[in-house]
Amino acid sequence: NNLKEVDILLLPQLRGDEGAVSSKMYEYFALGKAILASDIPANLSKMKESENVLFYKKDSISDFQEKLRMLIEDSDLRERMGKNNYSLSRGYSFGKRAEAIVNLIKSNI
Repeated sequence: NNLKEVDILLLPQLRGDEGAVSSKMYEYFALGKAILASDIPANLSKMKESENVLFYKKDSISDFQEKLRMLIEDSDLRERMGKNNYSLSRGYSFGKRAEAIVNLIKSNI
């Protein structure tokens, strides 16, 4: 997997409702890397600014460039975010996600 070789992972989605989270986000958590993501509701609902992601305004190239520059220049921030993401990924294994779905279905029956 070539993603293991990079320091910063991107989630440049332009739309997505809260709760409609990309499975790529969970993969990125598990890789333990810093994430730069657009500020769509789906991303905002699962990630916290500066803890495991830097958000950029989805329609702003200059904001994207500024946040990417921050991540490139601040290795401590990248490392901290990567560690936080890896820890966070333990709660989003396929088994944990399946269990949450089953519980959701049971609670709505």
